[in-house]
Amino acid sequence: MRSKKQLKKLIESERRSSNVYIDSQEEADILEALIQVMFGYGILDPLVKDEDITEIMVNGLDEIFIEKNGIVLRALDSDGKRIKFHSKDENASYY
Repeated sequence: MRSKKQLKKLIESERRSSNVYIDSQEEADILEALIQVMFGYGILDPLVKDEDITEIMVNGLDEIFIEKNGIVLRALDSDGKRIKFHSKDENASYY
């Protein structure tokens, strides 16, 4: 298994050797997504790390809810978009 530092070096190396341009923010986003999948809970990782969230409820690919401060809410990402799985395989990897 690769360490986080190795993963970062790999992404930087691929960026330099490819003809595809990504800016530093896109590179950071890619790195964070890979780290979440490889070392954490994927798309649920930010929810798991949020100490104010007391429950995470997954009722389907695009039906993810949280309980925060006693209120059930739809799970949203930092941009305010609904958090959702992209496939049944991605969802099933948590069971």
